[in-house]
Amino acid sequence: MGLMSIPLAEQETTISFSRTENEAFIWTNDRTTMTKLDRLCKLAPELYRCVDVGYSPKKEIMDKRYVIADKSRISFRRTKMTRKIADEQK
Repeated sequence: MGLMSIPLAEQETTISFSRTENEAFIWTNDRTTMTKLDRLCKLAPELYRCVDVGYSPKKEIMDKRYVIADKSRISFRRTKMTRKIADEQK
């Protein structure tokens, strides 16, 4: 079963969680995000689980749904920081 080809502009990810619950839910049809989350499911199955896979009529993977046991794993960051390294440190 292969992955269905979805145009890049239509690939998206939705993250949802409740303020009072500890779990977070992720739905995605973005191939890159699926790959990252599938890897996390293998590395830390106690924290990350794939709970549903959506298929096209041709049995190609269209989307996946994941549960994260600890929503604090999701972070919102400010802009990327660049470090200045002194010549001595290089």
